[in-house]
Amino acid sequence: MDELILEDAVLGVLRVEESHKKLLIKDEKELKDLTRLAKVLCETSIAVISMYDEETNSFVFNKTSLPHENNIDDSFCEHAINNPSSVFEIKDVRQVSRFSNHPMVTGHPRVVFYAGAPLITEGGQILGALCVMDQMPKKLSSAQKDGMRTIARQVVRMLELRKKSENLYWLNKKLRTKNNELAYFFEVAQSLLCIASADGRFMKLNQNWSTVLGYSLEEMVDREFMDFVHPSDFSVTEEAVTRLREGKRLVSFSNRYRRKDGEFRHIEWNACQKGGLIYAAAQDVTETQLAKEELLRTKELLEQAGSLAKVGAWELNPFDFTQVWSNVTKEIYEVEEDFTPTLDFTLNCLKLKKYRTKLKTSIEEAVTSGKEFDLELLMKTSNLNEKWVRVKGKTERKWGLCVRVFGTIQDITQKRMAIQELEKAKKKAEAANKAKSQFLANMSHEIRTPLNGVIGFTDLLIKTHLNPLQQKYVENANNAGKALLEIINDILDLSKIEAGKLELEVIEVELKGLLKEALEIVEFQAKEKGLELVLNLPEDSPKLFRVDPVRLKQILINLLTNAVKFTDEGKVELRLGFYPEKGNEAKFVFAVEDTGIGISEEQRKNLFQAFSQADGSTTRKFGGSGLGLVISNLLAEKMGSHIHLESRIGVGSTFSFALHAPYTVSKAPSQLTQEKVPEGPTEQPNLPFSESFTLLIAEDVPMNMMLVKTMIKQLIPQATILEAKTGLQALEIIKQQKVDLVLMDIQMPEMDGLEATRKIKSLDNPEINGVPIVALTAGALKEEKEKCLKSGMSDFLVKPIQINALSEIFHLYLGRAPTKP
Repeated sequence: MDELILEDAVLGVLRVEESHKKLLIKDEKELKDLTRLAKVLCETSIAVISMYDEETNSFVFNKTSLPHENNIDDSFCEHAINNPSSVFEIKDVRQVSRFSNHPMVTGHPRVVFYAGAPLITEGGQILGALCVMDQMPKKLSSAQKDGMRTIARQVVRMLELRKKSENLYWLNKKLRTKNNELAYFFEVAQSLLCIASADGRFMKLNQNWSTVLGYSLEEMVDREFMDFVHPSDFSVTEEAVTRLREGKRLVSFSNRYRRKDGEFRHIEWNACQKGGLIYAAAQDVTETQLAKEELLRTKELLEQAGSLAKVGAWELNPFDFTQVWSNVTKEIYEVEEDFTPTLDFTLNCLKLKKYRTKLKTSIEEAVTSGKEFDLELLMKTSNLNEKWVRVKGKTERKWGLCVRVFGTIQDITQKRMAIQELEKAKKKAEAANKAKSQFLANMSHEIRTPLNGVIGFTDLLIKTHLNPLQQKYVENANNAGKALLEIINDILDLSKIEAGKLELEVIEVELKGLLKEALEIVEFQAKEKGLELVLNLPEDSPKLFRVDPVRLKQILINLLTNAVKFTDEGKVELRLGFYPEKGNEAKFVFAVEDTGIGISEEQRKNLFQAFSQADGSTTRKFGGSGLGLVISNLLAEKMGSHIHLESRIGVGSTFSFALHAPYTVSKAPSQLTQEKVPEGPTEQPNLPFSESFTLLIAEDVPMNMMLVKTMIKQLIPQATILEAKTGLQALEIIKQQKVDLVLMDIQMPEMDGLEATRKIKSLDNPEINGVPIVALTAGALKEEKEKCLKSGMSDFLVKPIQINALSEIFHLYLGRAPTKP
């Protein structure tokens, strides 16, 4: 026999030196099994044993399948035999210069991957090499390399045993050892390995089949494999079996196998037929197949969506850094349709070095660690047009390696320009809002300062002996001052709400008490007009609930004030609706109903607009700033609600809003359903102090100084009053004289009240820095109060100063409980 066939046409045939042929002729099947095992173990398409011919000093391959005779210095096998203790491996021979032009690389069978284990006897004689090759880059695992070395040792042992003509006993023993090792590899292989008869029955399977399909091996052995095939795959599977029976090899054939639980798995096969048996190695590729199908669907969808949304797609090969662009991407870069992009071109299109570095670093991180990226970059197109683009990228990974980087690109130039314009507009708006807030604060201070005198002195004057006409004039002046103060307060509230600076302070309050307090505010006006005030509560209404009482009362007072103002006869009713929800939450519906003039559909259009009422004639008749309903509705929106109106001309109106809030059930629910609000207590004068105190007033406006002194004398007749026109004078006085309390204006010459307070509190004298300091300020904003308290002041009085508020301050800080007016 001139040639020994170790595998079929794909594996090739070796021509060996005559002395070695004799060793191989005896039993070629075992060597074929070894090469087949090497191929299956290493998952390659080619496995051969090459023999070294000492006469020609070359490794010789069969001229039919691998028609090349190579000098040993220029062969793959030379490197294999030069490393007797390891497997020589080349992942991609195309990347190695000395092999890239090898005929087996450039021609049939187009080898890309090569690995060889040397065949060397114990005496050091070179017999050849066990080689595995494939048409794609690969990398053998440690187990696969160990397996190759084991197979190579088996080949050498087999040849050595035959060459030495050992007796049959030792030959059989070695063969049994070989069979055991083959069985071990059969079981430990990660693939689905099997042997089937020519008529299509499983004869032997490894344990992986049971893991993948859920059957025991006993349930599968001796059954036709068509029993497991998906009905839709019958015809293609039968065609594949026919090809095997004809001696053709089956490579990467896929069909679906049914699991025991009824699910189907995608199986990919590599198989061949020898000696009436089918040898196959398969893989469960279900996840890969599903991923491919999903990728195809996603690709089609992205192409369609990208075309519509003008979002381009791109792909980068991490091995050679070539790129593929969609048509939209080429349009963004302004290149021709047949343009072939590269990574260098992409980087060079970026305008600045920082953007080139950012994109390059992001791609490197994506390749090495799989990190996704989302960048906004400034580029220049091939036509030198500047564009802002958003580039997003992610990777596809296999076997722990990045096989491609892909993503999208979008022209966001208009968006960036819009953002820049918005930022400019935002800065202008913030500056305008700041200026507005500062203006309002300043105007509030400037207006409140003279109002302090107007309201304060008229309050004092009303309590003096006047004739009826004088009394009327003073009351009118006092009411006008208070009306102006309400307008200022409304404007400040509206400004805070519009600036987003109004914050709710939610606390637990008594429900019925809050509603009665709101009604008491309008009680006097209702009584003057002869109107009936009614509070209507459901029997099961809770005692306590959590809400911002100040803002809720502000809404109710505005609605009640309007109801009284626009009602000449009849009644005004405050009604509560209570609707429990999940847990301790409930819906509270507050309604103010009147029997007044009503509001037409046309008048409602301007009802919630600032500085307007229902119409001009109403404004002239009833007066007001027109801010009450606007502020009330904005406050209701802040609390998660809005004001709803129902009205009929000449019949009356109902304003209502709903709040969702937690509540506490009272132990004894009130049985009261409706009650008239009784007349409140008559006003009592503030009872003066009988003790004597020393008070320091720091105020630079003489009128305000006179007003505060007059109020103090009414409340503390025996008081000693010290005066300071500046913060600096106040500081010097308190250093020299003992003071019980300081009333400190904020805006003063030389040193303002805040700085004076800080200096007083920093003095190393407990008797001085412990003196309570109360701010007198025309600034009504929350920020003003916070600045006063932060400076060390004890309390805060807003101008115009009310004598009742001043009385409470004295009783709080001078050691006696205040007497309520």
